[in-house]
Amino acid sequence: MIVPGSASQEVAAALASELDEPLAAVEYDWFADGETLVRVPDAGDRAIVVASTVSDSAQVELLQLQDAARQRAEEVVTVLPYMGYGRQDEAFEPGEPVSARAMARAISTGTDRVMTVNPHEASIADFFEVPCATVDAASHL
Repeated sequence: MIVPGSASQEVAAALASELDEPLAAVEYDWFADGETLVRVPDAGDRAIVVASTVSDSAQVELLQLQDAARQRAEEVVTVLPYMGYGRQDEAFEPGEPVSARAMARAISTGTDRVMTVNPHEASIADFFEVPCATVDAASHL
């Protein structure tokens, strides 16, 4: 089953069509304090979470989607059409984080494998604590 993030609806639907996989009907709810809750009704044996992390809230949403999918699926694969913070692949000044590494570590906690699409640097794949492949989609764009 393909589990789409809110910022990746079209690419997730296209992937579901291409793979002849069902597209999950993810439900969203918001609490009064602005926090988000996602619900993944069914993920099957394998869930492919497709979510761009275009903002901090999208990053949190991805972690929630992974966790919800893991409740039902034996395998979770994460596809990142766009990885936020991917350009911060080194510390430029003392005391700064390597944000790409921090995000990769967080994403790794909820998935078995990751695919990044056209990352800023292919070397960010090394930051993940699970197998990570980079995919070049430039010819399709």
